[in-house]
Amino acid sequence: MRVVGIDPGLKGALVCLESHGPGKRPVVRVAEPVPLVGKQYDVPGMRQLLAAAEPDCVYLEQVGAFHGASSKSSFSFGMGFGLWLGLVAGLRLPMVLVTAPKWMRVMHAGIAPRESTKKRSELACGRLLPTLVLKPGKRRVPHDGLADAALVALYGIRDRGHGNER
Repeated sequence: MRVVGIDPGLKGALVCLESHGPGKRPVVRVAEPVPLVGKQYDVPGMRQLLAAAEPDCVYLEQVGAFHGASSKSSFSFGMGFGLWLGLVAGLRLPMVLVTAPKWMRVMHAGIAPRESTKKRSELACGRLLPTLVLKPGKRRVPHDGLADAALVALYGIRDRGHGNER
């Protein structure tokens, strides 16, 4: 089973994990930041990335306004969510919307509660998906969008009964 997890922000990502059954660690098939042209979403690139992953199901992080976010960043995040929603529907792929608090409650369990959510995602990925490269290219810091998308995909595998408990 192949599950795609998507963090829909401009600094988000798409990660496709393939599960070979309970008790076996999922394999990372695709892990790419959201395709951009300059500072805008590259919609054809997003479609190509999603289609190439050939998922059985897509778990898309459902967005909402959050305290302290600028109207520009909220609009951008919402636009990315809407684009991914349309692309998934256009490709006729099964989809589950999951809020950040819901997947984080499961995937961040037991991970350094005093750390930021970005750091907790990075630590969880290191423990649960050690083969995932969080610093692609010449990055010096981990790509938190990749970490979040990977954990959304792993949440999806567990939600569908194809993953192990730890």
